[in-house]
Amino acid sequence: MFARREEAFEEMDAAALAADYEDDAIIDSPTAGTHRGPDAAAQALNSLFTPFADMTRTTETGSSTATTSRKS
Repeated sequence: MFARREEAFEEMDAAALAADYEDDAIIDSPTAGTHRGPDAAAQALNSLFTPFADMTRTTETGSSTATTSRKS
């Protein structure tokens, strides 16, 4: 599951990420506010992905630190 989500995040695939949420899920995001269910999760993820469409994200193995850098 984590590898699939990591790939979906790298591809900025909001629908794939949002599909993991149940209809009654309540997600409280510091950047997108509080939203409910997979459709709202997809909207929130797209609001994050859209302004950063030219960025990539890498995560070091064994570390919870994520970094972003501009795509070349």
